[in-house]
Amino acid sequence: MEKKTIKFNFNTELPQKLRDAVNDKINISLDKENSLPNNGPTYFSWDRMCAIMDRLEDTIEYVNGMELGKCRSSRSAFDFYEFINCLYVIIDCIKTMDTMFDTKKEEIYKIENTQDCFGNVMEANGTDKQFFDYIRSLSTVHPTNTTGNVRHKHPYMKNDAIHCCPFVLWMNSPASPFYNDGRDLSVRIYKAKKDEKFIDLPLWIGQFEKYANKWINLIPHTIEQIHNYNESIYEELRKEPIKKFGEYKNTIECLAVLKREYEKRFGDESEYVFDYYINIFRYNLTNESNRNKLEKYRNAIEYSLPFLINSLQTMEKKGFKNTGINHSEDEEDIDLFSLLEYCYEIEGAFKEYTYALSKLTYLEPYAKYGWWDKEYARKLLEEIKPTINKYVYFTNEESDCETIILVNLALYFDALEIKCLLNQNIPNEEKFRLRVLDDNEYKENQGV
Repeated sequence: MEKKTIKFNFNTELPQKLRDAVNDKINISLDKENSLPNNGPTYFSWDRMCAIMDRLEDTIEYVNGMELGKCRSSRSAFDFYEFINCLYVIIDCIKTMDTMFDTKKEEIYKIENTQDCFGNVMEANGTDKQFFDYIRSLSTVHPTNTTGNVRHKHPYMKNDAIHCCPFVLWMNSPASPFYNDGRDLSVRIYKAKKDEKFIDLPLWIGQFEKYANKWINLIPHTIEQIHNYNESIYEELRKEPIKKFGEYKNTIECLAVLKREYEKRFGDESEYVFDYYINIFRYNLTNESNRNKLEKYRNAIEYSLPFLINSLQTMEKKGFKNTGINHSEDEEDIDLFSLLEYCYEIEGAFKEYTYALSKLTYLEPYAKYGWWDKEYARKLLEEIKPTINKYVYFTNEESDCETIILVNLALYFDALEIKCLLNQNIPNEEKFRLRVLDDNEYKENQGV
């Protein structure tokens, strides 16, 4: 007998889009809390969401690689047992994630409480969810003790105390009985009643596939609920006022407050930028000529702060008012505040020194590098010292902290000499620049 095999092609893009939605506002996802049913304890949801996303993607990919009907056993459809358990994982992942964000559960109810997929099996008037759970329990999880939800009057149990299942057979198995209804499998059911005949219940894999697809097609609704939840959190944060730049005692206080606000609103991925800028405003350079140049860099940082404050207040990362960027091809994730932290430009005077500049991190005060790493960084800086000295006075004997500041100052002023995003968005004023651009240079830099 030639064996019929069945393969699957469940949607793998929707689980990835679900992951993207969760990660879109990851700081909100990290802080989300849920409670277990029936007034159970509250827990942070992030770990559970991560488990769901991994399990969902992996299980769908695994099922898509399955080929049912090639089971080595002639007596029992072990591949079906594996298949239905995998479907349960897929369904449970989607259902759990949706429940985390949609407490009404109306869309879940529409899937579970119909007979669209399996029909009115045994004329028991059960639902698709009840039939799926019953078959999984009977064939795989509790084959010798399917009492199911008898105390809840499970429709497929009827008045029986227990159902048992010795095997599930593929219809292409030599041991399978003959039926002409086109079934894929038969489930043998014993009802544990004296003198009562067993039941051979037909199963069609297409029905289980349809049921799983209904759940997978729920994912866009879950994604919508995630975005709605995130927006509700954003709306609450918009109501919390942030002081304007001029309302702080000094720039250091402003940066410290904004650091806390940024972490609360967008996460802590930019924490190091705030710490670096605070140090910029605290540090006094040893060379007097460099101090005036540092003041220009400080002015640029201060110029970027009202845009950052507006971004935090509006919870938006797009548009000039929120980024300070007026010439960006990217919609998001480029703002003047972040751009000023490291001003290296590939077309600038330092273009041949990318590697040397990358080792500047060896000199950072909290970096866990040995003295030999610092010596190596200093050796590399010797090569680019003449270029650095075009913009600032630098001996390579300054402290680690001052060295980092001076190199970044040189990168900042170098960027203001070439056509680049930073130069296009820093005002053409002496308070920010070593040299104010003439009209032709300014127009060319702006792409006019």
